[in-house]
Amino acid sequence: MSAPILHAHCPNPSVGTLNNLLGSLLQTLITAQCAISAKENWPEDYGDLALEKGLEAYDFVVVGAGSAGSVVASRLSENRNWKVLVLEAGGDPPQESEMPSIYSYGMFTNFNWHYYTEPQTSACYAARDRSCYWPRGKMVGGTGGINGMLFLRGNRRDYDSWLAKGNVGWGWNDVLPYFRKAVTPVGNSTNPMGHVVLNDFNFYYDDLLNLICNASAALGVPRVQRIGDEGAAIGCTRAPGTVENGK
Repeated sequence: MSAPILHAHCPNPSVGTLNNLLGSLLQTLITAQCAISAKENWPEDYGDLALEKGLEAYDFVVVGAGSAGSVVASRLSENRNWKVLVLEAGGDPPQESEMPSIYSYGMFTNFNWHYYTEPQTSACYAARDRSCYWPRGKMVGGTGGINGMLFLRGNRRDYDSWLAKGNVGWGWNDVLPYFRKAVTPVGNSTNPMGHVVLNDFNFYYDDLLNLICNASAALGVPRVQRIGDEGAAIGCTRAPGTVENGK
């Protein structure tokens, strides 16, 4: 089937061949756009069935399909004898959520809860009443669908402070093995660990990075080569992202 003839406003007409080629190109681009976030990538919606039958049929009900809820539900469902239901207020994420480089376009949309913090004393000076905008995702994937996918491990001091308060098993040395287990760093494909793939966003602005880190060093902020196991509290470096093939 030939592509539709496009009547472009050009000073010289086409005999049809170029119009057909252009139409085919546009159709290919539209198809590729739909494939960015294809329907089959996301789970079926059992909301109506749950409302009709009730929740008693399920062994576990996970509220929220964000980064944590989705993983909890996935791990529970590994037991084939358990029925797991995930409840999420939002729907499937938009196409933009699959592309970290344009994540900011999902901020002020219906895929966001549009939270604001309480007035701050040392931050958000440019915001009204110093109340920080605190976007939280309202979709399958939660806030993981509207952030830049930067990978940052927690601060060692936070975990150790939890341990000091009596939370046994939550010190830095306790949680670090699970951080390691969750990810497969770039260049380690022959010995993969977890489902989270780390990449460097194909960052080519080394001169800019060095300029920023050198300026930071002048202010006493150390240069960190990579975000690793040290749990550094502060430093300047290139942060990896949980991105694979640009998605």
